[in-house]
Amino acid sequence: MARTGDEIAFYPVVKLFTADAEAVWLLTELDPADHDLAFGICDLGIGEPRPDYVRICDLEFFFGPDTWPVVVDVDFTADRPLSAYLNDARRRGRIVA
Repeated sequence: MARTGDEIAFYPVVKLFTADAEAVWLLTELDPADHDLAFGICDLGIGEPRPDYVRICDLEFFFGPDTWPVVVDVDFTADRPLSAYLNDARRRGRIVA
């Protein structure tokens, strides 16, 4: 997390993806009242990345066209706040992380 002025800019803590669908999720946090609900940038690989909530249990049943599951990118380390990833993703039409 980084401070910018009076607000806090959260860094993604995990990157999830499917290699065969180009779907990517950069998640920053879990809802404290519902640990199955996460927030971050969601990109289903259709050119419309957006900030949103996603249910972790739903990702367990999400598969790409070649039936590859959602996996954790173990090499991912965030180097900027989520807002910077979102601005970049909107410009490119996809998450690049």
